[in-house]
Amino acid sequence: MNALARFVMSGLHQAVLVTVGFAVLALAVPPLGLVSGAGVALVTLRLGAGRGLLLVAIAAAVLGGLGMLARQSPLFGLLLGLVQWLPIVGLAAVLRATQSWTLTLQLALLVALGGILLLHGLLPDATAFWQERLTALLAPVLQQAGHPPAQIEQSLAAIARFAGGLLAASLLLGTVLMVMMGRALQAALYNPGGFAAEFRELRVGRWPAVLAVLLIGVALLVRGSSLPEELVLVLLVALAIQGLAVLHGMAARLRLHPAWLWGLYFLLLVLFSPMLVVLAGLGTLDAFVDLRRRVQPAP
Repeated sequence: MNALARFVMSGLHQAVLVTVGFAVLALAVPPLGLVSGAGVALVTLRLGAGRGLLLVAIAAAVLGGLGMLARQSPLFGLLLGLVQWLPIVGLAAVLRATQSWTLTLQLALLVALGGILLLHGLLPDATAFWQERLTALLAPVLQQAGHPPAQIEQSLAAIARFAGGLLAASLLLGTVLMVMMGRALQAALYNPGGFAAEFRELRVGRWPAVLAVLLIGVALLVRGSSLPEELVLVLLVALAIQGLAVLHGMAARLRLHPAWLWGLYFLLLVLFSPMLVVLAGLGTLDAFVDLRRRVQPAP
């Protein structure tokens, strides 16, 4: 981690190389895209939004040029880079200016929630919109795999109902993870142990927890619209991040062996959806009763 951080901070060319290189590698191994965004976050956190925007502009242009070499539209690579990296610059700049993870996460959460509301405001039938696009994209693949047409239609209809929320939740999680990785790289180079201490005290705030509880109640009462459920999906991601911070904080206070946290991440990897709900529940509870302050530090 130290070597990567040093390489990124050694110059603009090196930062562009890491940003574009890992973005290209992510086409084959998607998780490597997190490293690409982490490089953008690191430059922004250390040198400011201006240098982060410069890095994004050059990296997006290079990505567009690579698209031309691959006989693809250069606009696709350019827009892909801007859409992926600009939110990272924004969040990293807020974190740099405020030194507050709470404000940074709340801003990311508001943007994600606003995106869902805007989409539902612009589209008369968001579910039909997503079902049409999912059918065009996935139906031929599923048919080749041997799935019956009726089953394909039923499955895609179920996914389309929550597609907007799933997309917003995924973008929120990915963007926040990249900023966190950038912060971890910054701490590894300039403030060892700093990110771990920050993460153990991370809080999203109380209003997301209150809003999540209210929207769950609305979703149970109102069955016609998918909007409350999509908003809940985004809130669950934010609260799950707080729940994960709670467990890290408790483990540090109780001086537990690191194997406990490795076991937690293993469960999160193999049982992502159930663990996400458990962590979100823990984060919601912590927003009201502050679980970390109720645990006495081990001697």
